[in-house]
Amino acid sequence: MLNINLTFVYWYLFLLNILAFALFGLEKRFQDGGSSRIPEWVLLLLAVLGGSMGAFFAIYIFTYKKDRPKFKYGILALYAIQFAICVRLGIF
Repeated sequence: MLNINLTFVYWYLFLLNILAFALFGLEKRFQDGGSSRIPEWVLLLLAVLGGSMGAFFAIYIFTYKKDRPKFKYGILALYAIQFAICVRLGIF
């Protein structure tokens, strides 16, 4: 078993998922308003770094980018992989 500071991991995942959720919501608002946009790579990077749960829920709550396979299935796959890793490491 790895010696992991669980408090740090919980806060990291919590804040990253909140950030991913918020940026997906802002991107949806920016799209509707026509102002500057958030690049897709930023949204995907947040999901890869651990914000996949926030990104997954944002896709369905804001109904944004739900039809694109890399978001619909890619983020779901990332979420499943990250959850399995966390369970294996004993984080959850």
